Amino acid sequence: MQETELASYFYYWGKAQKQEIDTKGDPYHLLPYHSLDVAAVGALLLAPDTELAKGIAEFLDLKVKEVTKLFVFFLALHDLGKFASAFQALFKDELSYLFDAHPNRQYDGREFRHDLLGLYFWDKIRDCDELYSRSLSFEEEGECSQTLMVLMDCVLGHHGKPINSAKIAELAPYIERKQNVPAAEQFVLDVFDLLQPVLPIEKLVDREWRQRLKQVSWTLAGVVVLADWIGSDQNHFKYCSTPMSLDEYWPVAQQSAKEAQKKR
Repeated sequence: MQETELASYFYYWGKAQKQEIDTKGDPYHLLPYHSLDVAAVGALLLAPDTELAKGIAEFLDLKVKEVTKLFVFFLALHDLGKFASAFQALFKDELSYLFDAHPNRQYDGREFRHDLLGLYFWDKIRDCDELYSRSLSFEEEGECSQTLMVLMDCVLGHHGKPINSAKIAELAPYIERKQNVPAAEQFVLDVFDLLQPVLPIEKLVDREWRQRLKQVSWTLAGVVVLADWIGSDQNHFKYCSTPMSLDEYWPVAQQSAKEAQKKR
């Protein structure tokens, strides 16, 4: 999976303590960890033995495990927008370990929140050849990309409403720094390697299947909102600022998710 050298995405925070509150524990939670926390919760909410997963799988003509693994992978990408410099600048790391953002455009929590900023990163990453299991024609790549965007719309809208894709041309000033997109891309590829979802290429290039996916997209979006809400509960998902490989942290996230589920 990851190389011996520390992956660049470990220099980005995903959750942080409010500075005015004196609390114990790590001051921030690394972005890859929060992403996996939410994915772990989603894996339980949409587990293969649930009626929800079975119903969606039947409607989409997929195996139940395929639905679960595919959607859990996309859940891990819900906060791609937090790789933006404007977001990273919101927290001041006193130890100077984290990525030093210095954005030219300050974070805008009303019009250009991190959920929308995630669209910029996905637009750069979604056509990456390493995500596909076989070569596609130019037309098929376009169809596949549009279908995957339906899934990304579900996860990027994790704050309760769809993002405004018409604003994508205005996002670049918030991203800054040339290393942000490569860091996000490496994270996506490493999560893909970790979770090993099977992309159903024949379905992804089928326009009729895409319409079926759109029909269940609001249900899936609701799962994302709930997964993010539970996965952000610091009572169950303790902040961790210490880098470890994704395959080391994933069992930690899964166990935390199970404990959180037991108490709800």
